[in-house]
Amino acid sequence: MTTKDRVAQLFSKLFNAYLTYFLTYALIILADKDNIASPGGIMLLLLVLNIANLLIFKKFGLISDWEISDRKQRPRFTLAASIVNLVMIVVASGTNSSLLLSVALAIFAINFTQGVISILWKVSGHMLYLACLVFTSIALYPSAYLIVFWGVILVIVAWSRVQLKRHTVAQVIVGALLGLLIPLLLL
Repeated sequence: MTTKDRVAQLFSKLFNAYLTYFLTYALIILADKDNIASPGGIMLLLLVLNIANLLIFKKFGLISDWEISDRKQRPRFTLAASIVNLVMIVVASGTNSSLLLSVALAIFAINFTQGVISILWKVSGHMLYLACLVFTSIALYPSAYLIVFWGVILVIVAWSRVQLKRHTVAQVIVGALLGLLIPLLLL
């Protein structure tokens, strides 16, 4: 493995789709904690549902690896992830947080979109969820420094996915664009 591959693998693991998905919810919950009765409970529910989803799919051989590299395995998994997000929409609608509800809707739309696209093509989940986190972060805390920071991270993660031959340039660009566009329309 080359040094470039090791660096690419590091950034790919640091900003994986599961972590950035969870961080997007955490960011909203922390930003709007006064309108959410049980922020810790919501985060725990989110964590448990998503880990259970992954473990069930892995246990029954429905996914071959944790990144769900095989495009043909993604539609079924993203459908299950969409159901988890429907639960989050219901939970969010029971709070006074329109931000949490908007993010739950955006992430549901991202899950669903990834599943539909995966029927015929492969889009980068890393970029979808990272771009959603970037948009949410900048929408909550507008700052030129944050824009530059997240811009650099987006480019590095996109490069890492291509470097590791997990995606083409088109797949990471489409992932980033959809990850920015969907929350823009819903937040």
